[in-house]
Formats: sequence, C-alpha cells, structure tokens
Amino acid sequence: MRFRDCFLLPLLAVSCAAVQISVKSSGGNFTSSLEYGIMEEEINHCGEGGLYAELIRNRAFQGSTTYPSNLDAWVAVGGTTLSLKNLSNPLSSALPTSLNAKGKMGKAGFTNLGWWGLAVSTQKYSGSFYVKGSYKGAFTASLQSASTGQVFASTNIASKSVANGWTQHHFTLYPRKNAPDTNNTFSITFDASKTSDGSLDFNLISLFPPTWNNRPNGLRTDLMQAMSDFGPKFLRFPGGNNLEGDTIEGRWKWNETIGPLKDRPGRATTWGYQETSGLGLVEYMEWCDDLDIEPILAVWAGLALNGDVVPEDELEVYIQDALDELEFLTGSVDTHYGALRASIGHPEPWVIKFVEVGNEDNLNNGLASYQSYRFKAFYDAIKAKYPDIIVLASTIDIDFPGNAGGDYHLYDIPDNFVARFNFFDQYSPDHPVLLGEIAVTEYNNGVGIDWSNTHFSLYPFWLGTVAEAVFLLGAQRNADKILGTTYVGLLPRSSRKKKRKKS
Repeated sequence: MRFRDCFLLPLLAVSCAAVQISVKSSGGNFTSSLEYGIMEEEINHCGEGGLYAELIRNRAFQGSTTYPSNLDAWVAVGGTTLSLKNLSNPLSSALPTSLNAKGKMGKAGFTNLGWWGLAVSTQKYSGSFYVKGSYKGAFTASLQSASTGQVFASTNIASKSVANGWTQHHFTLYPRKNAPDTNNTFSITFDASKTSDGSLDFNLISLFPPTWNNRPNGLRTDLMQAMSDFGPKFLRFPGGNNLEGDTIEGRWKWNETIGPLKDRPGRATTWGYQETSGLGLVEYMEWCDDLDIEPILAVWAGLALNGDVVPEDELEVYIQDALDELEFLTGSVDTHYGALRASIGHPEPWVIKFVEVGNEDNLNNGLASYQSYRFKAFYDAIKAKYPDIIVLASTIDIDFPGNAGGDYHLYDIPDNFVARFNFFDQYSPDHPVLLGEIAVTEYNNGVGIDWSNTHFSLYPFWLGTVAEAVFLLGAQRNADKILGTTYVGLLPRSSRKKKRKKS
C-alpha cells in the first residue's frame, strides 16, 4: 500500500458516514404541480412531417397566397401527366384544388416521396384517397424502394369511382419486410384504358402507420413514447408565432382545425410552409388526454407578426371567438359549441384550467395596446364566464389585473442565462410566471443574441445546457413564483430546422 492510499482511506471513511436530513412538512415554498412541460407549434416540421403521423406530404394540395398550391412531393408514373385543377365541383370548399392524373393506354398514376423519405416496417399501414371520374377497373396502392424498385407491400382496391362525384376509397398495406433505409415511396396506379378519357381526379391522399393509442388521424408511437417517458406535466399550444400569424387574417383559427379532414383548409404557417391543420384543436386535446397532462391553451389576442393590431372598438369579435373556443372545449352538449364537439366524437367536455392570451405581445408593436386594452379585455371576458380559469399574459412587462399570471420567454447566449440566476428573486408570487419558451440558441459572443444572424446552433451544446441549468436552478429557488417551464423547440426535423425569429 502506497503512502497516498493510506492518506486517502480516512477521507473515504468520512465520506461514507451516514447523514440524516430532517425535512419539515410545512413552511416551505409552494411548488407548482406542473413544473416541467412541453410547448408545440408548427415549426421545423415538428408536427407535419414529425409528430403528426401522416406519411403523405402535400396530401390535399392545400395552398395560400403565401404558398400557392403545387405538386411538391408528387412524381408521375411512366407517361402520366399530372396537373392541378380547381374543379367546379371540388371535394369541398376547404379543399378546392385536386390532382388530375392523365395517362395513355395502360398503367398510369403517381408517386409520393413522403417527408423527404418514408420509413417502411412490418406493420399495418392504413390509407385512403378520394377520386372522381368514371373508372371500371381497380387501383393499386404500394410501398416501394426509390433506389431499387423493390415492392414492400401492395394491394388492389376495387373502384367505386363515378363521373360526377367524389368517392372515398380505403385500403391497408402490410409490408413483408423492413426497408433497409427511408429512401422509399408510396404509389397509386390505375388502368387508364378503363376510364372515360384516360384521366381521374384525386384528393386527400393519406397513409398512416399505427398511431399512439390507435387514434385515427393520430400521432407517432415512437415520439409519443419518448415524451411519455420523460413525464411532462403540461402542453402549451398552439403557439408561438404560429398562433399569431404573419397577418391578422393569417392567424391560427381554431374552428378551421376541427372536424373531418376534408373540411380543414389548412393555412400558411409563420415558418416557411403550408400546414394541413391535420394536427388541430381536438388532436392537441387528445394528446393531453393520452399523456395525462394539463393543457395550457393559447388564444389569439389581436396582434399579428407584421405589427398590425386590432383597434379597441373592433376587438370584441376576437374575444367572442376565444369564448366560443372555450365553450367548444368545456361546454355541455346543451350549448351550441359543446354540441358541435359532441357531433365530432367528444360528448364529454374537457377541463381547461389555464388560458394564455396571445404570444409575445410585448414584441412587434404590441406592448402599448396589450397594456392599455387588449389583455384586460380578454381577461375580464374570460374570468366573467370562467372564473376558475387562470389567465396568463404573454409577457411579464404589463400591470397584471386580479390573479393573472405572465409568460416569460428567453432565448440567449450562455453567459446571459447564467446572469439571470437571480432574475426571479424579487418577483412577486401573486402573479405566477410560465417560462413558456427557453433555450440557449447560440454560443457566447460577447454581445448577446442577434436575431438577424444565421449562426444559431443546430443542436444543443454542453455549455448551453449548463447555462440553462443554472438559470433553472434560480427558477427552482423561486418555486412559489414559477408555474412551469418548457424547453423549445420540442421536435425539430433536423433537415428542415429554422431559427426562431423575433422582432
């Protein structure tokens, strides 16, 4: 035994001595039951092409003035000609644009490339499509390798298609083996010689793998399992900048995200692409149900990202829209919107305990109007009808009425996170704070965050993680003041990741 070992043995003996800690059952700070949760908005394809399990990209050719309808992700089979049409009798008013596939004699059709690839494994895939046009043959739906052409699964679907109306066709696929990679595609083909003019019109072409809790139009099992494993306590939705919209008309509209998919028009997100609204209000609430977590519902508050603000004398219609949304979620079947909820499969009302009014209303020319009339108008209306709901402001930079809480967002460099360790020490516990979005987004630079640069870190990094932990330790020291915390972003698709934007 070396001298050094003799010296260390007594120290080890001391370090192994028993330590007793007595904790009082009363007298400590109140700690929120929420603590840590998740926030979701449609950004970086975390929903469309991510958690939302739909495998077909651009399934209904939805477009807007910002992102017009197009044929992205669709490729013709053989000599087929593909084009978009706005027919006089579309599938629905929400989905006016459809795909026309015109072939010569024999096999015609189209292929979808998926969300930049398509994983195939030995499980059940459930699909459907709408078609219009006289056709006496059968359709073939298949999954195959884009590189080798190997077919993993294929099925024939007898046609019900007619000349003057839309008919929905359902099918299932059972791959015989796992694909070695994600370079795979989905196809639908038909015999053009058995149509009246060689062409058919298609819309809402959909394919789902198994979903969490087997919910129709549901969420991916692997990602939901991962979320379930880390035990979040709440979900804040639907945003985020995507709630606000680039313009007032472009805001997230709850009533356009419910009901049958053929009645959801989709919209231009604030993050560079069109969304289908397949992951809508009901799907968010089912997500909360399935993980047994608390919903924190954000409602639009009269501010768009371009800086347009709804004047005070025009705000009432938007306040009523928020109240209608709450009635849809929580009202009995005897109410107008409660009955609407029941009609789409949810007779039992949900419980909403927290509502956030807007998102980052301290930015984009919004603070003055938010302080002077917008927040209080929403607060008063919600509390008058739902007195037990905790109403949160989307900033802490205002004077809070009643028991209102606030939302604090922090994107910054590591040094500035550490500097905020004591940020909440002098904060009043009378108005709880949701840390609704926090993340170290770039490396230390001696200046601070610069939203105009393009040097944001694609992935979390060690120093940033430590800095976030230091800030959160400070928040935990003030647990009686903090409602909950969310790290952002939740599930960015790495190949499509964008930096967050602030003004």
